[in-house]
Amino acid sequence: MTPYDPYAQNQNPLPMMPPSVANETPRSGVPKVIGILMIIFGLLGVIAGFNGLLGGMSTFGIGHGGVLAMMQVSKLVGLAIAVFEVVAGVKLVNYRTSGPSFANIYAISNIATTLVFGLFTIAMLGGSFVGPAIVFGMLISVAWPVVVLALVNQPRARASCARTF
Repeated sequence: MTPYDPYAQNQNPLPMMPPSVANETPRSGVPKVIGILMIIFGLLGVIAGFNGLLGGMSTFGIGHGGVLAMMQVSKLVGLAIAVFEVVAGVKLVNYRTSGPSFANIYAISNIATTLVFGLFTIAMLGGSFVGPAIVFGMLISVAWPVVVLALVNQPRARASCARTF
């Protein structure tokens, strides 16, 4: 008889798992994957936000109808949303109960600010030839938050964060 004999009688049986753990379905990987991506995108947003704030402070309030002032406010709000995205991502990676709620708050606030600042920019520029480009940029900007909303709110993903082990 060899050590790899498939017909051998339980030479080294596996330890028995408690019934409560053995009967549970494995956690969904969606919160962890979305959380990792949120951390990466959020950190990129934090870096870009600091870069934009530090690089554009000398032009604050100067320009075409206050467009630059609005851009600075947009950068501050974007930086705050990026920090919140990192926090929500960490909660999702750790399967915290509050993870899906934080992710929803991030996604909804990101979509809302994108729409507000985009429409405000179009209004300030008078709907000129850059209007379609701004609308296209808004659609691209809300794509990731929509994906977060769609995936994090799946029943299995929410249930994975609700369970405690």
